[in-house]
Amino acid sequence: MRVITSPNPGNYISLLRINGANSGAARRLVLQESCANSIESYLVYTKVNTLEMKAVLSGANPDFVALLPSGFAITPNEVAAKEARGSHGTSTDETLLTVAIQKVVHWGRNLKNFKKPLTEAKRQIRAIIAGIKEATLK
Repeated sequence: MRVITSPNPGNYISLLRINGANSGAARRLVLQESCANSIESYLVYTKVNTLEMKAVLSGANPDFVALLPSGFAITPNEVAAKEARGSHGTSTDETLLTVAIQKVVHWGRNLKNFKKPLTEAKRQIRAIIAGIKEATLK
C-alpha cells in the first residue's frame, strides 16, 4: 500500500509486507516514509506487527503500536561547499549521509550482554551504507 503525501511522486508513505523463508516474517510489515526534493532525500522505516497494523487500519488507537524508526538522510554538505567557495571560488557537490537506527536492548547489569546488540547495530549500519552506495553508483 502506498499513500502519496505531496505533489512530488517521491514523497509517500508505504506499508510493505516482509516475505521471507522465516515463518515469523510473514507476520511483519514495514511502515516506510520517503521524501525527496531538490535539496535533500530521506527514508524512515520501522517494522510493525501485522495484527497491530490491521487494528489501526480498522480504527484502533495507534498510540499502542510500538515503533522504533530507523532511516537515513542525504543532504548537501554546506560546510564543504562554503569552504570550497572560500578557497577556490567554486562550489562542490559533496553530500552528507546520516544513518540512524533504534534498538531495544535488555542487558541488565551485565555489560557483556551489550556487545552482541552493539555488533548487530554496527552490521546493520554497514549494510545500510553499502546498499546506499550500490544504489547511488549505478
